[in-house]
Amino acid sequence: MITNRKKRSAVLIAVVLALVTGAPLARAARLAAITVTTGRDYVFAQQMVFTLTASSDANITRAAVYYQSDRGGLQQREAAFESAPTINAMETIELRGGAIPPFSKVTFWWEIADAAGQTLTTPRETFDYYDNRYDWQIVSDQGITVRWVAGDAAFGEALLDTAIESLPAIADEIGVTPPARIDIYAYPGREDLIGALRLGGREWAAGQARPELGVVLVDVPFTADAPVLTRRLIPHELTHLLIYQATQPNYDSVPAWLDEGLAVANEGSPDPVFATTLDKATRADALFAFAQLCAPFPSDAGQALLAYAQSGSLMQFVRDRYGADAIRRLLRVYREQASCEPGVERALGVTLPALENDWRNRSAAGTQAVGAVVETSAPWLALWLILSLALLPIVIGLPSLVRRGQK
Repeated sequence: MITNRKKRSAVLIAVVLALVTGAPLARAARLAAITVTTGRDYVFAQQMVFTLTASSDANITRAAVYYQSDRGGLQQREAAFESAPTINAMETIELRGGAIPPFSKVTFWWEIADAAGQTLTTPRETFDYYDNRYDWQIVSDQGITVRWVAGDAAFGEALLDTAIESLPAIADEIGVTPPARIDIYAYPGREDLIGALRLGGREWAAGQARPELGVVLVDVPFTADAPVLTRRLIPHELTHLLIYQATQPNYDSVPAWLDEGLAVANEGSPDPVFATTLDKATRADALFAFAQLCAPFPSDAGQALLAYAQSGSLMQFVRDRYGADAIRRLLRVYREQASCEPGVERALGVTLPALENDWRNRSAAGTQAVGAVVETSAPWLALWLILSLALLPIVIGLPSLVRRGQK
């Protein structure tokens, strides 16, 4: 058993040693660990703010925030403050022009040091950087999350159901496993979506996939047209996500006619404007050469519309002519960084001009067939119209006659 006298002797020896050697035993015993409180906030596409309150027994001498998006490089900012035992620091990041990609995940942490040589690295915190100008409603299932602004719960469920139902077939044709997480944002109007894209540093589009983030942005107002737009836009944008999955890290090698064309071909409610545009251009001999559509489509709205219409028609032709595996073969060669025209020959065994010629012949035949049907049927259509007009009063009166007969 240690006696009190021995304890006092041990303490006395420690004090003498401290005095002789200059060891800061008493000061080290009094120092407390650095304590911190962190925070973050942002205004979409304007500013992101990281805040810190730090305390220690010694003056805080350094505070630096580190941050990065899930698709961006690591950034560091040294906070400016007056050294003191307790400090409040704030770092503001300008977001205009897409400095941090919108709809990405952002991770941040702080490093702090004091005058006594103590340091602290805070735990990493992650949050979603999305368009917080709106009060989003949310629904999720099977790894897909849908956010929408205007509309009831049934509207959001319809968006989610369309994504869940269309995703497996698209993934099967492309030959990939879908991302574990997909986020879909349905904006209430076109101007809202355009504003979000421009604020985030992107140009206008009817919808947009951010395939590297697993994010889809669509313009689906809560109107009577919503079901049609939903079946059209969501499969279109999901196709871009899965093409990215199939071709990364060389997604940029995929020709626009393939990327956009397959997306158009997968639309559940085809846009009739595409068929009209394609028919008119075919008759006027004003079609693009597909070599012109290897790169991004024209910025002119009318020319872009034709480019989409042609590309969608071509990809449907490829499916029909070359079989179920044709899409996978094309994507495979572009994942291997084939150039636009050689990639077609490697995948399909035919040159791009020859493929285009076959497609044009079929398209021209289809256009002529439609015209011939209309021309040869014109007299019968006229007769049908005359009879319809003659019978119209009877047809209008039938419901009341039936009702009267039931009384």
